[in-house]
Amino acid sequence: MKKKLLIVAYSFPPLNSIASKRWSEMIPELEKEFDVFVFTQNSTGDLDVLLDEKNICRVGEMKNLLIKQTVYKRSFIHSIISLFTKNMRTVDSTIFSWYFKHKNSFNEYFDLINPDVILTTINPFPTAFFGLEAKKRKSNVKWVVDIRDSASLYNKKDKNIFTHFIDTTIDKRTLKNADLIFTVSDTLSNILSTFYNKNVNTVYNGFYKFTQLNYIKEDSIATLYYAGRIYKHREKAFFLLVDAIKNIENIQFNIRLLGDTNQHNEYTKFLTTQNIKNVNIQKPVDNKTILKEEKDADILILLEELNKNDEIGKGTLTGKLFEYLSILKPILVICRADSDIKIILEKTKSGNICETKNEINDFLNKYNNIEPLKDEISFYSRSEQSKRVIKLIKELF
Repeated sequence: MKKKLLIVAYSFPPLNSIASKRWSEMIPELEKEFDVFVFTQNSTGDLDVLLDEKNICRVGEMKNLLIKQTVYKRSFIHSIISLFTKNMRTVDSTIFSWYFKHKNSFNEYFDLINPDVILTTINPFPTAFFGLEAKKRKSNVKWVVDIRDSASLYNKKDKNIFTHFIDTTIDKRTLKNADLIFTVSDTLSNILSTFYNKNVNTVYNGFYKFTQLNYIKEDSIATLYYAGRIYKHREKAFFLLVDAIKNIENIQFNIRLLGDTNQHNEYTKFLTTQNIKNVNIQKPVDNKTILKEEKDADILILLEELNKNDEIGKGTLTGKLFEYLSILKPILVICRADSDIKIILEKTKSGNICETKNEINDFLNKYNNIEPLKDEISFYSRSEQSKRVIKLIKELF
């Protein structure tokens, strides 16, 4: 008889996001060993739901923010609380809109299915509080925590000493009763193992399946492509790349900038002012269009942290990296040279990390020689990663 696995996820299909994909696309493999159930939110999007809806409990509503940024008005109480919790990861707005609001619904669903294993995937961090609830209701349930970033250790410089102390204390005390912890990179596993004083295992974000290519090159223009947000820590990498290619005639850099419309306008104005004509900032589109444009590109671009002072930044392995791997195209990553990304690119022969203009130009001159190793890339599929998850969970019993 299969054991029951309950996944608690803030983001889940049809919402189309990296967070939604991480566990939903492992479900086909997980169902071979477990009866899988999901507690999540109602959402909209174009991502396939790979689990029978009768095994999903949906509450509330999560809006799809990938196409249009929505600004929420805070209540007076929320505004007061935020003064004391600014930049904290363990206590954010979702502690009210997600955890407290749906705590009773979760308890009812938990009692109904009576799972053997509960897996809470964070961020947001308050998702972990459902794991604490599960332990209270059933002491012998196995609690697995999935941490997709550095939790309370994130952005320490933007928190005062008191706030950081409270944040990390809540983090440690919440997860001290977890039976198994996953995160997304080896560097992050090492950092979190020390922080929690318990073993943390790496489960890569991975990709669902290889993308079938039907692209035939018809001109001599090399098309670079990036679709996503350019957060503050990525801006230095973005401007370095633009500076490196702005005078190269046979290069076209197309960017689908998601999220902030103000940023879109600022970047467009900058490119116009500088008379940079081979960089094109385009409006957001649906995921299927993005996938087609990625397949049509010659070089896939990733932008990450260039600053080497942050040890956590070294372990950033964005989910987009693995989606790129599945396309079997050359990958150009602008980021710090000691990033965990470098290990994966070298193992799969899929591209290079560059942190100077000279390195970028050298890559652009040689990218046609890149031949990704499909067999090595297969290790990072969600099918293979879920097999590791299954093995580690079964070892708890």
